[in-house]
Amino acid sequence: MTAYHPECNGAVERLNETVIKTLGHFVAQDQRDWDQWLPFALFAYNTAVHEGTRESPFFLLYGRDAVVPSLACMEPTTNYGTLDNHIAELVQRLSVAPNGVGCARSGGSGKKNTP
Repeated sequence: MTAYHPECNGAVERLNETVIKTLGHFVAQDQRDWDQWLPFALFAYNTAVHEGTRESPFFLLYGRDAVVPSLACMEPTTNYGTLDNHIAELVQRLSVAPNGVGCARSGGSGKKNTP
């Protein structure tokens, strides 16, 4: 990111656009409470599975899925068994993510790119 070369800020601008759209669903009409909803919008963004990586940003950063507060009292659905199995699953999932990004950038997602 740089103030002198805004063309380098494309990823940040796309993130800002997504967050603004998400906030638009929750913010009051006078738009004065956006700061109260921002943590929820960011949590939604970070826990959503993204098309390019086929994983959530939370998973790519922490190596596990986020615990949503409403599901915290439930039993975990993923059981890796041993540490070796968990590491193997983690390595497999993380190795797939960069391939998905390349596919999304090249337009291989099957969606028509329109201006």
